[in-house]
Amino acid sequence: MKDEFRTRPEKLLPSAFIHHPFTMNNRIYQGHGVELDAEEVHSGQWAARATVVIDEGEKPKRIPIYGRRRATFDSQELADDYGFELAKLWIDGKLSGANGHGMPD
Repeated sequence: MKDEFRTRPEKLLPSAFIHHPFTMNNRIYQGHGVELDAEEVHSGQWAARATVVIDEGEKPKRIPIYGRRRATFDSQELADDYGFELAKLWIDGKLSGANGHGMPD
């Protein structure tokens, strides 16, 4: 599977990721793409930035995900991890209907 990923990333990634693959820290969760792009706000202080990519129609939808407060982290990796956790919570809410964007029962 690893070799197939190197030669055919479109088999594992939503089509929205194929046009700009790996320009950021991209991950997949529950079939949704998550772009992580932590921002260095001060020297050595990083803020989480995440975008959920929903590729269900002609044009992918990009939903920016924000936390309730602007926390900073000591590394880009920690900020990206936090952004991914926020995105997972949003996706789980979407799938269950908890955030007002869920699918009908």
